[in-house]
Amino acid sequence: MHNERQAELAKESEGKRAVEEATHREAYVDGLDGPELFEGMYADDTEGKKLKEMPGVDDLMATYPLSTYVGISLLFNILQSRFTQKV
Repeated sequence: MHNERQAELAKESEGKRAVEEATHREAYVDGLDGPELFEGMYADDTEGKKLKEMPGVDDLMATYPLSTYVGISLLFNILQSRFTQKV
């Protein structure tokens, strides 16, 4: 009985996540509600990796991803809100 309930909850959670992802794709904000955008940009940035090796950049690199994420989250919320108003 306990395993059945867990499976039911997992299926329900997956369904909600799928609907949310579809809504994000439709609103053109998919991938903006997490750190993936910054991580993806930085992963391919060879100059950024060189910059990280310079003295004094460690402190900046500790705070930059968070501040970038905050800005991206704000953009996500604005775009999601406008899409919801439009629909």
